[in-house]
Amino acid sequence: MLNFKSFNVNESKLTKDDIIEIANRYNTKEDFYKNNSTAYTTASRNGWLQDVTKHMKSKRIIWTLQMLIDVANKYDDLDEFRKKEPKAVHMALKRHVYDDITSHMDSIKKRKLAKVKEEIQLKKILNPVYTKDHLTDLANKYSTKLEFKKDHPIKYAYAVKKNWISDITPHMKNLYTKDYIRDISLKYRNREDFKKGRHKKLYSYAYRMGWLDDIMPISIKSRVRPNVTQLFRDGVSVYKTVEDLKSAEPVLYDIAFKMGWIDKLYGDNPAWKEKQI
Repeated sequence: MLNFKSFNVNESKLTKDDIIEIANRYNTKEDFYKNNSTAYTTASRNGWLQDVTKHMKSKRIIWTLQMLIDVANKYDDLDEFRKKEPKAVHMALKRHVYDDITSHMDSIKKRKLAKVKEEIQLKKILNPVYTKDHLTDLANKYSTKLEFKKDHPIKYAYAVKKNWISDITPHMKNLYTKDYIRDISLKYRNREDFKKGRHKKLYSYAYRMGWLDDIMPISIKSRVRPNVTQLFRDGVSVYKTVEDLKSAEPVLYDIAFKMGWIDKLYGDNPAWKEKQI
């Protein structure tokens, strides 16, 4: 018996009979080529392949729809399915059932599409589209901007962005009054500190309303924090009258007034008592 393992790699020494004997050891062309590619190639080049492999079984698969579904169900990733099952993919495309059997699968394209949809949805949340009428109806439920902003921060911000806030809130009370901002400004030594501090929005509002000169006169370079000793000297006010205090130290007057010190300073002053009456 011919021992094909002893053959030299040189295919020119193989005869047709030698190749028939080698081919008879295999049942399929795939196994023949896989185990002895030299003999297979020689037979193919010399036109003997059909003769030496006529006993072999064909591995041709007759694909049914159920077979395609079963194969596709083994994969969750579309790209992996395409790579590992090219024949099933080809047949599914040919039979126009590819989309049906791969509907459950994920893919790079599907992941990208899902990401785009997610970004669009997020954009709608962060940048919603509201009508002016809708925001007006909503604003009418509140009496102050603070309450409106607290309950609906996104919608409030949208109205501000669209410059609608004044139009939809004319009925609301304005908490940022001149007196309110003046009280807040007393916490700061000068305009620069007020501008950069935690109440910088109030500073900007006062600037837009033209209140800064009244609230924080530019001639005052630096405010001094409330200090009782500045207003008292041995129990007696530095200034004889309220008018003197107000004229000489307007900032200290504001502080004394807000802190309720005016009565202590000038309560015994007859002129002050008459003014109070």
